[in-house]
Amino acid sequence: MRTGGLAVAIVLAIAAFGWAAPLDPKVVSGDAKWVVHLDVDAMRDSSLVRTAYQEFVDKCPVAKVALPALDAARAQIGFDPRTDLHGLTLYGSQVGKEEGVLIVFADADQKLLTDKVKNAPGYKSETHGAYELHSWTHKDRRGERPVTGAFFKEKATVFSGSPEEVKAALDVMDGKKPGSTCEILAAEVPAGTTVLVRAVGIDQTPCDSKLAKEIESFSIASGENAGQSFFHAKVVSKSPQVAKEMAKVAKGLQGLGNLHAIDQPQCKPLVKNMKVKVEDSTLTVDNTAPADVLWEHMRTEIKKAIEKHQKKGKK
Repeated sequence: MRTGGLAVAIVLAIAAFGWAAPLDPKVVSGDAKWVVHLDVDAMRDSSLVRTAYQEFVDKCPVAKVALPALDAARAQIGFDPRTDLHGLTLYGSQVGKEEGVLIVFADADQKLLTDKVKNAPGYKSETHGAYELHSWTHKDRRGERPVTGAFFKEKATVFSGSPEEVKAALDVMDGKKPGSTCEILAAEVPAGTTVLVRAVGIDQTPCDSKLAKEIESFSIASGENAGQSFFHAKVVSKSPQVAKEMAKVAKGLQGLGNLHAIDQPQCKPLVKNMKVKVEDSTLTVDNTAPADVLWEHMRTEIKKAIEKHQKKGKK
């Protein structure tokens, strides 16, 4: 990396592309309307993720390039994502806007990161209580945009597009401002959850989607627990009719899975335990499947996609 800005930007890229510690509602601002959390520690404990990673290491040609880059990660971004990254929390006060706060929980070399970012374009610093804020201009294919970051104690780094949002986030984490007590956002997280997405006030979002106007909130959690992969979804709509129509879509997907299992009976466990339930205006979808069965299905589909791509390349 030639500049500190680009080096630190790798941290942001990890969140953007899903590199994927449990969610702590106390670090999420009380005015948040949405939250996304990736529990990287839980990913390491997942047999599905471990198997997929080993398959990547053993058989994917891209690994020959990617692994050396990861080996050098600590010298570039201050930590190795494979061992030092624990979790990512992203939240914002407006649904549908590319604005918010990113908190990276990692065993990072804070001095290395500070030294690098000081060489970034437009760098400047200021203090907020006991914390030093670092601001710079980040450049990528989308153009230029301001970024501010600050370390919170030893194992967390806070990023946002403005110093004021970082200051507010630090105050929440310090207990000077209230964390989220929203029933949806701060609800208990199922054990083993690796990916969590929650949002409220969807119907108040300025957009053209008629469906969005009918949704008040939703929560999605997926992960693995005791060898079982799981997916839990809860959608609160504005009317029972909307909930029933969404349930038809979910049951339709289950039906497609059962049809697929006619020719490939080994796939039947993937949809056998799926439950779709409507209570008043709330839809819940719950599904569990053996992690090893899910991996075999994923590996087969990935292999088919690669072979199809290779055939197209030969034409």
